[in-house]
Amino acid sequence: MPDPYAESKRFAEEQVQQIQEEGAKVEHQTVDGIKSGANGLYLANKVKGVAVAPSVSNEGGSALYVQTVDTDTAKSSGAMASINNVANRYRSAYSDEAGLHQADFQVGPIVDVYFKKTENGKVVPGTAKDVDNIKIGIPDSFKQEGYSYGYVLVFPGGKTISGMQWGEEAKTNYVTVNLVHDTYNDPVDYTQATIALVKYDTYVKSDNGITTMGGGNETVTKPGN
Repeated sequence: MPDPYAESKRFAEEQVQQIQEEGAKVEHQTVDGIKSGANGLYLANKVKGVAVAPSVSNEGGSALYVQTVDTDTAKSSGAMASINNVANRYRSAYSDEAGLHQADFQVGPIVDVYFKKTENGKVVPGTAKDVDNIKIGIPDSFKQEGYSYGYVLVFPGGKTISGMQWGEEAKTNYVTVNLVHDTYNDPVDYTQATIALVKYDTYVKSDNGITTMGGGNETVTKPGN
Protein backbone atom coordinates (compact mmCIF):
# COMPACT_ATOMS: atom_id res chain seq x y z
CA MET A 1 0.00 0.00 0.00
CA PRO A 2 1.47 3.37 -1.00
CA ASP A 3 2.56 5.64 1.81
CA PRO A 4 0.00 8.51 1.91
CA TYR A 5 2.65 10.75 3.47
CA ALA A 6 5.41 9.95 0.97
CA GLU A 7 5.05 13.21 -0.94
CA SER A 8 5.08 15.29 2.25
CA LYS A 9 8.15 13.44 3.52
CA ARG A 10 9.95 13.95 0.23
CA PHE A 11 9.15 17.66 0.27
CA ALA A 12 10.39 17.97 3.87
CA GLU A 13 13.62 16.17 3.02
CA GLU A 14 14.21 18.46 0.04
CA GLN A 15 13.62 21.51 2.24
CA VAL A 16 16.13 20.27 4.80
CA GLN A 17 18.68 19.59 2.06
CA GLN A 18 18.22 23.08 0.61
CA ILE A 19 18.72 24.66 4.03
CA GLN A 20 21.87 22.60 4.63
CA GLU A 21 23.28 23.55 1.23
CA GLU A 22 22.54 27.22 1.84
CA GLY A 23 24.09 27.10 5.31
CA ALA A 24 27.25 25.47 3.98
CA LYS A 25 28.03 28.15 1.39
CA VAL A 26 31.58 29.42 1.77
CA GLU A 27 30.59 33.07 1.27
CA HIS A 28 28.30 32.91 4.30
CA GLN A 29 31.14 31.81 6.59
CA THR A 30 34.01 33.85 5.20
CA VAL A 31 34.73 37.50 6.00
CA ASP A 32 37.27 39.44 3.95
CA GLY A 33 39.14 36.22 3.23
CA ILE A 34 38.93 34.98 6.83
CA LYS A 35 37.24 31.57 7.08
CA SER A 36 35.16 30.79 10.12
CA GLY A 37 36.79 28.42 12.57
CA ALA A 38 33.49 26.86 13.62
CA ASN A 39 31.32 24.32 11.91
CA GLY A 40 27.68 25.19 11.63
CA LEU A 41 24.74 26.33 9.59
CA TYR A 42 25.44 29.83 8.22
CA LEU A 43 22.15 31.14 6.89
CA ALA A 44 22.64 34.89 7.41
CA ASN A 45 23.02 36.44 3.95
CA LYS A 46 22.22 40.11 4.52
CA VAL A 47 25.74 40.64 5.87
CA LYS A 48 28.92 39.93 3.96
CA GLY A 49 29.76 36.76 5.82
CA VAL A 50 30.16 35.71 9.45
CA ALA A 51 33.44 34.25 10.74
CA VAL A 52 33.68 32.80 14.24
CA ALA A 53 36.95 32.28 16.13
CA PRO A 54 36.75 29.66 18.90
CA SER A 55 38.05 30.49 22.35
CA VAL A 56 41.33 28.97 23.50
CA SER A 57 39.46 26.88 26.06
CA ASN A 58 37.46 25.30 23.25
CA GLU A 59 40.38 23.02 22.33
CA GLY A 60 40.76 24.25 18.80
CA GLY A 61 37.08 24.62 18.15
CA SER A 62 36.55 21.06 16.91
CA ALA A 63 33.30 20.81 18.88
CA LEU A 64 32.08 24.36 18.31
CA TYR A 65 28.97 24.68 16.15
CA VAL A 66 27.07 27.87 15.38
CA GLN A 67 23.92 28.82 13.55
CA THR A 68 23.48 32.27 12.02
CA VAL A 69 20.24 33.70 10.67
CA ASP A 70 19.05 37.12 9.56
CA THR A 71 16.59 38.78 11.91
CA ASP A 72 14.55 41.98 12.17
CA THR A 73 12.17 43.91 14.39
CA ALA A 74 9.33 41.44 13.96
CA LYS A 75 11.48 38.44 14.90
CA SER A 76 13.60 40.06 17.65
CA SER A 77 11.52 42.89 19.09
CA GLY A 78 13.23 42.83 22.50
CA ALA A 79 16.73 43.02 21.04
CA MET A 80 15.63 45.75 18.62
CA ALA A 81 14.40 47.86 21.52
CA SER A 82 17.89 47.71 23.04
CA ILE A 83 19.54 48.44 19.69
CA ASN A 84 17.32 51.45 19.04
CA ASN A 85 18.03 52.69 22.56
CA VAL A 86 21.75 52.75 21.74
CA ALA A 87 21.04 54.65 18.51
CA ASN A 88 18.92 57.26 20.29
CA ARG A 89 21.47 57.74 23.07
CA TYR A 90 24.25 58.24 20.53
CA ARG A 91 22.28 60.83 18.60
CA SER A 92 21.44 62.67 21.81
CA ALA A 93 24.93 62.53 23.30
CA TYR A 94 26.82 63.54 20.18
CA SER A 95 24.62 66.25 18.69
CA ASP A 96 25.84 69.73 19.56
CA GLU A 97 23.74 71.98 21.75
CA ALA A 98 23.59 74.72 19.13
CA GLY A 99 21.78 72.38 16.79
CA LEU A 100 24.38 72.81 14.05
CA HIS A 101 25.04 69.10 13.89
CA GLN A 102 22.66 66.21 14.40
CA ALA A 103 24.68 63.08 15.03
CA ASP A 104 23.63 60.27 12.73
CA PHE A 105 23.52 56.64 13.83
CA GLN A 106 22.00 54.07 11.53
CA VAL A 107 21.18 50.42 12.15
CA GLY A 108 21.93 48.00 9.36
CA PRO A 109 21.62 44.23 8.95
CA ILE A 110 21.00 42.21 12.11
CA VAL A 111 22.10 38.65 12.76
CA ASP A 112 21.09 36.11 15.39
CA VAL A 113 23.95 33.80 16.38
CA TYR A 114 23.20 30.57 18.24
CA PHE A 115 26.07 28.96 20.14
CA LYS A 116 26.12 25.16 20.01
CA LYS A 117 28.58 22.29 20.06
CA THR A 118 28.75 18.72 18.88
CA GLU A 119 28.93 15.80 21.28
CA ASN A 120 28.90 12.18 20.12
CA GLY A 121 27.76 13.26 16.69
CA LYS A 122 24.83 15.30 17.97
CA VAL A 123 24.36 19.07 18.06
CA VAL A 124 23.65 20.25 21.62
CA PRO A 125 23.43 23.72 23.24
CA GLY A 126 26.71 25.56 23.79
CA THR A 127 27.53 28.98 25.24
CA ALA A 128 29.22 32.23 24.30
CA LYS A 129 32.21 31.12 26.40
CA ASP A 130 33.18 28.80 23.55
CA VAL A 131 33.76 31.81 21.25
CA ASP A 132 36.63 34.30 21.25
CA ASN A 133 35.33 36.69 18.57
CA ILE A 134 32.88 37.02 15.72
CA LYS A 135 33.61 38.97 12.55
CA ILE A 136 30.64 40.39 10.65
CA GLY A 137 31.21 41.48 7.06
CA ILE A 138 29.85 44.89 6.09
CA PRO A 139 27.75 44.67 2.89
CA ASP A 140 28.59 47.19 0.17
CA SER A 141 25.02 48.52 0.30
CA PHE A 142 25.57 49.66 3.90
CA LYS A 143 28.87 51.45 3.32
CA GLN A 144 28.80 55.23 3.18
CA GLU A 145 31.45 57.91 2.78
CA GLY A 146 32.16 59.79 6.01
CA TYR A 147 30.84 57.07 8.28
CA SER A 148 32.48 54.68 10.69
CA TYR A 149 31.13 51.26 11.61
CA GLY A 150 30.48 49.28 14.73
CA TYR A 151 28.06 46.85 16.28
CA VAL A 152 25.43 46.49 18.96
CA LEU A 153 25.44 43.14 20.72
CA VAL A 154 22.37 42.09 22.71
CA PHE A 155 22.22 38.99 24.88
CA PRO A 156 18.96 37.45 26.12
CA GLY A 157 17.68 39.44 29.05
CA GLY A 158 18.81 42.77 27.62
CA LYS A 159 22.55 42.96 28.38
CA THR A 160 23.77 45.28 25.63
CA ILE A 161 27.33 46.00 24.47
CA SER A 162 28.18 48.43 21.69
CA GLY A 163 31.51 48.46 19.89
CA MET A 164 32.55 51.57 17.98
CA GLN A 165 35.49 51.65 15.58
CA TRP A 166 37.47 54.88 15.31
CA GLY A 167 40.10 56.32 13.00
CA GLU A 168 42.15 53.92 10.91
CA GLU A 169 40.46 50.95 12.53
CA ALA A 170 37.19 52.03 10.94
CA LYS A 171 38.62 51.60 7.44
CA THR A 172 37.78 47.92 7.22
CA ASN A 173 35.33 45.62 5.55
CA TYR A 174 34.06 44.12 8.79
CA VAL A 175 33.54 44.68 12.49
CA THR A 176 34.87 42.37 15.18
CA VAL A 177 32.83 41.42 18.22
CA ASN A 178 35.27 40.26 20.88
CA LEU A 179 33.21 38.14 23.24
CA VAL A 180 36.10 37.92 25.72
CA HIS A 181 37.55 41.45 25.53
CA ASP A 182 34.34 43.41 25.01
CA THR A 183 32.46 41.60 27.75
CA TYR A 184 35.33 42.17 30.20
CA ASN A 185 36.25 38.46 30.22
CA ASP A 186 32.71 37.55 31.22
CA PRO A 187 30.66 36.35 28.22
CA VAL A 188 28.77 34.08 30.68
CA ASP A 189 26.52 31.25 29.65
CA TYR A 190 24.44 32.87 26.93
CA THR A 191 23.38 30.43 24.23
CA GLN A 192 22.41 33.11 21.72
CA ALA A 193 23.27 36.69 20.76
CA THR A 194 21.76 39.29 18.45
CA ILE A 195 24.31 41.44 16.63
CA ALA A 196 23.41 44.56 14.62
CA LEU A 197 25.80 46.29 12.24
CA VAL A 198 25.67 50.05 12.76
CA LYS A 199 27.21 53.09 11.14
CA TYR A 200 27.61 56.61 12.45
CA ASP A 201 29.09 59.85 11.22
CA THR A 202 32.56 60.73 12.44
CA TYR A 203 31.76 64.22 13.73
CA VAL A 204 32.69 63.13 17.25
CA LYS A 205 36.15 61.74 17.95
CA SER A 206 37.47 59.81 20.92
CA ASP A 207 40.96 60.24 22.37
CA ASN A 208 41.31 56.68 23.55
CA GLY A 209 38.64 54.97 21.46
CA ILE A 210 36.57 54.09 24.49
CA THR A 211 33.35 55.89 25.26
CA THR A 212 30.81 55.03 27.91
CA MET A 213 27.30 56.41 27.46
CA GLY A 214 26.16 54.92 30.75
CA GLY A 215 22.75 53.85 31.91
CA GLY A 216 21.12 50.45 32.18
CA ASN A 217 23.05 47.45 30.92
CA GLU A 218 24.69 49.34 28.12
CA THR A 219 28.44 49.62 27.64
CA VAL A 220 30.08 51.22 24.63
CA THR A 221 33.60 50.06 23.95
CA LYS A 222 36.14 49.94 21.17
CA PRO A 223 36.27 46.50 19.53
CA GLY A 224 39.59 44.86 18.77
CA ASN A 225 40.87 43.78 15.40
